[in-house]
Amino acid sequence: MDGFLTNAAKREEYRKEMISNYDYINWFENYIKLHNGINSDDVELDDIDKDNVSKLGILFDIVDKYAYHNYIEFNSTEFGGFHNLKYNGVIYKIGYQGGQGVVYYASEDKYARNGIDFNDIKNNKISNKTNQIKKEFEKLRKEVIKLRDLEVSYNYINNYINRMNDEERASRLGLRK
Repeated sequence: MDGFLTNAAKREEYRKEMISNYDYINWFENYIKLHNGINSDDVELDDIDKDNVSKLGILFDIVDKYAYHNYIEFNSTEFGGFHNLKYNGVIYKIGYQGGQGVVYYASEDKYARNGIDFNDIKNNKISNKTNQIKKEFEKLRKEVIKLRDLEVSYNYINNYINRMNDEERASRLGLRK
């Protein structure tokens, strides 16, 4: 148990360090320029790169947590997923692939049009859109409570929302009037 707590404390220390200065993100940017990407499975690395590559999962966790709290959708893939991270005008794909273990990766994404700005993460910037979404969710929460008071099950409410989503998607695709 002590090892787990030590590792958790060390991860938290690295997390704070990564967002308190630009050392790691600058290394990240330069490494990707030189090597066309990062993969946490890489074995032929010098000591500095090996140490920094081993921290890629922590950077992913930082981005993922910021995205979650700001209602930014995770891009799922079959065995993992990614977020787009923007730094110095360049957008990077940073994600993980699962299987027998977890491999973190990052590369420049030349096709993405936007990403989560590293400086917004560093400054813990909350957008006006995020604040508006929080207000709307609070309204929704109150409506769900009213429905629950009428003894409507969460399952029925969830199914209703899923049907609304399906109808909206079909409408956007021109499949329904």
